[in-house]
Amino acid sequence: MYKTIRRLAQKRYICFLLVMVMVSAVLGELYYYLITSKTVSMVISLNYPGAEKGLNPDGSRFNISELTSDEILNEAKSGLTMENQSNNSIRNCMYITTQFGASEIEEVVNTIAQDAEASYVPTTFYLTYTQKNKLEENEGHQFLHALAESYSDYFYKNHAENNSVLRFEPDSYDFSDYDYTEIYDMLYDKADRMLALLNEHNSENRAFRSKENVNLSTLRDELRNFRDVELEKFNAYVVQNNISKDRPAFVNKLSYLINHSTVTYRKNYNASNIARRALEKYDAKIIAVAFIPALDKTDSFYMSRTKTGIDDLAKNSYSDGMEASRISKRIDSYQHNYQKLLWAADSSPGQIGHTDEYLQSIISSLDELSRRIVRLDDEYLEYKTEDYFSYTVEKQRGPLNPKFMGKSAAVGFILAIAVICYMEFLYGSVQKKTATARRALRIMTRHRKGG
Repeated sequence: MYKTIRRLAQKRYICFLLVMVMVSAVLGELYYYLITSKTVSMVISLNYPGAEKGLNPDGSRFNISELTSDEILNEAKSGLTMENQSNNSIRNCMYITTQFGASEIEEVVNTIAQDAEASYVPTTFYLTYTQKNKLEENEGHQFLHALAESYSDYFYKNHAENNSVLRFEPDSYDFSDYDYTEIYDMLYDKADRMLALLNEHNSENRAFRSKENVNLSTLRDELRNFRDVELEKFNAYVVQNNISKDRPAFVNKLSYLINHSTVTYRKNYNASNIARRALEKYDAKIIAVAFIPALDKTDSFYMSRTKTGIDDLAKNSYSDGMEASRISKRIDSYQHNYQKLLWAADSSPGQIGHTDEYLQSIISSLDELSRRIVRLDDEYLEYKTEDYFSYTVEKQRGPLNPKFMGKSAAVGFILAIAVICYMEFLYGSVQKKTATARRALRIMTRHRKGG
């Protein structure tokens, strides 16, 4: 053993070993700096109802390729040295994939074994980006962070819940062609739609409070008070005082609306009655055996059990009846205003001026209330959807990697030892065998030529 170590510990072998270790470490660091460190990965996760079905929060089809659209790439590379690089070139450096765990695969296999349709929609995606120019500054981490933030903004803006119905922008309305009671109807409808969304959000999370310690129910009550009290007071003032911007023209318009709405009311009322009478003649005993032709959403025929048709009749009767009821109330309002204005005197300039000021105060109140509601609801949606889209970019690595250099040096050390052992213990015998083979080959060659 001692003799073996002495044979291996020769100066030339030690120098060779040191050179091999140093060269391997340097080559390993070069590979890490030029290849490995220029490749960065990111994990993107979706966590909201419908993600497991491949849908966005708004119900549209989710498409991960939106992550590499020109709009998002242009924003992500802005301010980086890669800004002048074409988007197609950047896409070629990106690779998006998914991973399936054992549980997901087992679930799909079991479903198929039961003769059922099976599918698995991933909610986690893995993106790998490799910088094209290896000699430029490493911007992989900055780019992926910017890419994720840009896509996150795009995702929430285009696919998350939209609360634009809560925004009331007076400049977007032109009330000049409408009389005061019509303006009341428009503002009432707007407040009603705002209130519907606020009620929905409040029912989702009654405990939510903003940074200013305001909850949704507080502003919901303010909006309801605006709709049912302030707006009603304005409308009562207009109706009781027979105020109109142009009384003769508005009376004619009311007459037209009464006639048109009456026709629509009769149409819906009759449709509801026809469906109701059909339901009364229906024999429930045929549900289990009879089929009828029906149309699906693509207008294609399919055979449906009669209960489906009966359910549709019931729904149609109900919806037509409800619409007829709404139109009836509208007709009553038109007729009331018509009777009030038909024999009234034209409104004086003073009355018009005062009513305009009153209306402006109503509009200003709704504008101010809408701004506070939107501010609160935006904060609520941010809280509600903060986990809808999440991402994690791997930690940034420095230009030097001692661990990687150590592994490369170890590989060089092993290779050097193998070469040294070969040179010291095997090289001689291999040379002898090679020399013997060469002599035999020459002898055979001479005999062949002599023959």
